[in-house]
Amino acid sequence: MDFYCHEQCLVIEIDGGIHMLEKQKENDGNHTAELDRFGIRVIRFTNDQVINPIDEISQTINRFMQNAPLL
Repeated sequence: MDFYCHEQCLVIEIDGGIHMLEKQKENDGNHTAELDRFGIRVIRFTNDQVINPIDEISQTINRFMQNAPLL
């Protein structure tokens, strides 16, 4: 996990190029499923998305939080 917000039960993952490999995609999916079992939601971004204007990341997180069920 790159970032975790306990109050929102939210993980933000920043994925580098290795996450494009099939085995890593499978591992990531398993990791996300395990977190989901505990009610922890995951948002994934690529390194490229983070390097580019951060406004897009902020907007995506805000939209996600607006659509998230209340805990």
